[in-house]
Amino acid sequence: MELIKTTRTYVEKMAAEAKALRQSEGLRLMQCQDLVAVKHGYHHWNHVQICLKATSEPSFSPQAKDPHSLLLDTYFEFLDGLATSPVQVNQAKQDVFWDVSVEGVRFKGTVSTDPFISRKDEPYDAVPFGVALIYDLEPSPDEPLSGYHICKYDPTQPCVSLTGLSQGGIAAVAKSFGLIMQPPESSSEKVVRDWFELVNSSILPAYAFFRSPAGIALRSWCRAHPKLAKKHISKTDYLLYWHRFIDTEWPAPETIESIDFP
Repeated sequence: MELIKTTRTYVEKMAAEAKALRQSEGLRLMQCQDLVAVKHGYHHWNHVQICLKATSEPSFSPQAKDPHSLLLDTYFEFLDGLATSPVQVNQAKQDVFWDVSVEGVRFKGTVSTDPFISRKDEPYDAVPFGVALIYDLEPSPDEPLSGYHICKYDPTQPCVSLTGLSQGGIAAVAKSFGLIMQPPESSSEKVVRDWFELVNSSILPAYAFFRSPAGIALRSWCRAHPKLAKKHISKTDYLLYWHRFIDTEWPAPETIESIDFP
């Protein structure tokens, strides 16, 4: 479990920043706190509180991260280097928990049986989180599509087109929604190896989503709309028991990788 040295003065500054964000963007305070926490290197606002309490002890000593956390840290650092396009956060309404625009294209995270991502100008094509992966398709006799797409499971099931976006814009979408993105051909062997491990894992794509701004927004949405969230619980559950976020008594772990999913 990772701990970050945190002072009360620093927390007060972040709290003030969250209140200012709430006034400027019209978002809920809980969502603003989580977004500010992520901006400053934490996983969510509860992570800030845990770190404040734990690191105020004289015996504080950061613990080593587990391999899953390190792999995801490396992946998001890789996205940081690619995601050059700004992300505009739009006001989310009703069953939409995360709504952003990148390079003039609008993407939404919506809850309907399962949380899924869609592109506004292609509303009938959507992919559930947990199995949504970004691949760079090459045209073939069996698949005429080309370029980057958000696919379900693998490149044989392209659903949401990312055409019209630059590489920096595609990486910005991946970072905002916590999607595993196929690296460019010019990437190092290590980046490719890490990507191969991520896409072949049954749990890491879900963990990547939960770490992202969209994942944090889903947690806030579930706690703000528990009755609506419970209506959408399905048996498929592509996203690893996401409905457990409905329970406001379920403590958020310091790192999402520490959740003990059955």
